Amino acid sequence: MLSYQPAQSHMCGAFAGQTYQIPFDPEHPEIDCYSHMVAWLSHLQFLLQHSLQADDFIFPAIASTDRLKFGKPTTRSGFESLMDDIVGHSGLMEGWNGKFTTHCFCCGGAQYRFMWADRRWSLKAVKWWGSWSSSENVSLFYKFVIAIYLQPSWKTMRIR
Repeated sequence: MLSYQPAQSHMCGAFAGQTYQIPFDPEHPEIDCYSHMVAWLSHLQFLLQHSLQADDFIFPAIASTDRLKFGKPTTRSGFESLMDDIVGHSGLMEGWNGKFTTHCFCCGGAQYRFMWADRRWSLKAVKWWGSWSSSENVSLFYKFVIAIYLQPSWKTMRIR
């Protein structure tokens, strides 16, 4: 179980947090969050040289020297900087303009679970997982999903 308690959410203002039950997904090891999280937590405890405590950050900040800054949480810009570095070295964006942002994970995850996962989620489940407020308008999500679905090459976009 993973508990997430930010100071506030970009979707719904003041936010008390959520607890997620992340299932083991051996059929999709490339996106098996459970296994990746267990491996990361084990590595983090090795780096900390102690068991995780309630006040430890699962994703600590990264200093300009590329060392972890225990006791400080990573920031959105810090994560996006790390992601830019990883994507840049991967060659994934060759021939493309633009860059990935944390928003890509939100849209991509919602799209995958809603449209392509072996066990698809309802829109209600996608909204809950994404911490959308109950009054959040989903029409933009539907427009995005329909536009992707109507593209002739939509099936080639599925990652397996």
